[in-house]
Parts: sequence; structure tokens; C-alpha cells
Amino acid sequence: MKQLLQFIAVILTVVSAIYLYSLQLGAIPFFLLAFFFFYLAVRLFVKEKKRQRNEGKY
Repeated sequence: MKQLLQFIAVILTVVSAIYLYSLQLGAIPFFLLAFFFFYLAVRLFVKEKKRQRNEGKY
């Protein structure tokens, strides 16, 4: 379910990019995508760090 929502978010960003490019505002969706992917990377990093702590590895 989470992957589906993430996929939908990316698709909506692409569609909005197409629209905003016609208004000369094409960088905005990519800026938002950068934050979105940064959030996913940090969340993955924290999740991996917790997993390693639980296994006794640092």
C-alpha cells in the first residue's frame, strides 16, 4: 500500500511538472520530488540503523 501511494505521488508530480512547465514553473515539482526522495532516504537510513542496533551491530 505504501509503495502504491509513493508511486501515485511520483505520477502526480510528473503530471504537475508537465503543466507547470507550460507556465515556466517547471523546477517546482522537481524541488518537491527532491524533498520527497530525501525523506525516503532518511527514513530508510533510520530503519536500517534501528535494525542494526537490535542485532547488536553498530
